[in-house]
Amino acid sequence: MSVVGNIIIFVLILGVIVTIHEIGHFIFAKRAGILCREFSIGMGPKLWRKKIGETTYSIRLFPIGGFVAMAGEDGDDLGITEDVIVAIEQNENQEITHIHLDEYEQLVSEHRATIVKTQHLDLSDALTFTGYVQTDESHTLQTFPVAKEVYLVEKHEPIQLALENRRFGSKTPWQKFQTIFAGPAMNFILAFVLLFAIFAIGGTPVNDPVLGEVIASSPAERAGLEAGDEITKFNGESVATYEEIATLTQGVPNEIVTIEFIRDGEPQSVQVKIAAVEREVMNESGAVEVVEVGQLGVYRSMTYNPLVAIKSSFEGLYQDIASVFTSLGMLFSGAASVNDLSGPVGIAVMTSQVTETAGFTGLVRWMAFLSVNIGFLNLLPLPALDGGRLVFVAYEAITRRKANPKFEMYLNLAGIMLLFGLIIYVTFNDILRLF
Repeated sequence: MSVVGNIIIFVLILGVIVTIHEIGHFIFAKRAGILCREFSIGMGPKLWRKKIGETTYSIRLFPIGGFVAMAGEDGDDLGITEDVIVAIEQNENQEITHIHLDEYEQLVSEHRATIVKTQHLDLSDALTFTGYVQTDESHTLQTFPVAKEVYLVEKHEPIQLALENRRFGSKTPWQKFQTIFAGPAMNFILAFVLLFAIFAIGGTPVNDPVLGEVIASSPAERAGLEAGDEITKFNGESVATYEEIATLTQGVPNEIVTIEFIRDGEPQSVQVKIAAVEREVMNESGAVEVVEVGQLGVYRSMTYNPLVAIKSSFEGLYQDIASVFTSLGMLFSGAASVNDLSGPVGIAVMTSQVTETAGFTGLVRWMAFLSVNIGFLNLLPLPALDGGRLVFVAYEAITRRKANPKFEMYLNLAGIMLLFGLIIYVTFNDILRLF
C-alpha cells in the first residue's frame, strides 16, 4: 500500500478512537446537564464546523486528539467584568438574549440594542444583569432579566453563556466522575467490541489437540494430516492441548517424528519430517537472538461459539492492559527510557507495518490495542489528563469542598504544556528513527 494510503488508515484509526473517547465525555456531560459548547475531533485550526443545537461540532487540522468544551471545566466560565461598555439585545419579554462586546454601532442606531455600562451579571437563580444605561443626558442604573439562553458576542461570533447550574463545577462529584471517566471507559468498550468482532467473525482459537487449517505444501500436508484430526501422541508422548503439540514441534527441527491421531473415530499414525525455520527470540539477558525451531505447518482449530468469543475478548483486553503496566514498569525501573516512547509518527509507522504484514484482522487487533493504551494512559493521575481531573474530583468527594479553581486551571494548563512538549520530543525521536 502507498504511503498516502497508510497515512489515511492511521488518521482514520486514530480519529475513530478519539471520537469514541470524546463521545463518552459528551454523553455523560449532556446527561448531567452541562453546557457543551464544542465537540472537536483533532486539535489546531478548524477545517470544518457545524452548529447543531447549542453545540458546535468541528474537525481540526491535527489528528492527535480532540476535546469536548464543557462550560466551567477549567475554572471560571465566561463572564462579564465591571465597568465595561457593552450593547444588550432583548426579546419581546425584555429579557437579555445577546451581550455585544464590540461592533454594535449599527444595532444601536437601529434601536435593536441598548448601550450599558456593566455592573453585575448574575447567571445563578436570579438571572439578572445590572448596569448603567447610557444616554446622551444620563446614566441610569437598571436591572434587566436574562433569558435562559444568553450569548456573549465578540466580532459577530456568539458564545453561549452557561447558567450556574449548567457548569461543570456546579455538578456533584459523582456526576463529574461519570463525565470524566466515561472517555477512557469508552476506549475500553471499543477495544472489547473490536476483539469480539475478531473472535466472533474469524473464530476463536481453541487449545484442544485438534488440527485446524493445514498449510499447503507444509510437512503436515505432505504427511497426509487433515483439518479435524485429533492428535493423541507426538513421537510417543501423549498430548492433551494444542500448546503441547506446538512446544514439542519447535524442539525437533529437521527430525522425523511419529504422530498418532484419530480421524472419523479411527486411530491412525503417520511419520512427519518437521521443517526448520529461523525465529527471533529474547534470551534471559534480554538480547534478541535468532534460533532454529521446528514447524509442522498447521493452525489451531477454531470455534464460533459467542460465549467463547466473549471470554476471549475479556482475556485479550486483560492482556493489553497488562502490557501497558509492563511498559510503565520498565519506564520506572529504568529498563526503558523516554527515548523509547513513540509519538504520532512512530505509531503511524507501526500502523503501516501492521497494515502491510497482518492484513485487515491484524489492523483491527492493533486498533483495539491502541484504544486500550489511550484509555489507560488518560487515566494516569497527571495534570491535563482525565486521571488528573479525577484526582480533584476525589479530593472534593472526600473533603466535601472544591479545590481552588484557579489552582486547578493553572495546573492543568501546565500539564497541557508539558504534554505537548513530550509529544514534540517523542515525535522528533520518531523522525530520527526513520533515517
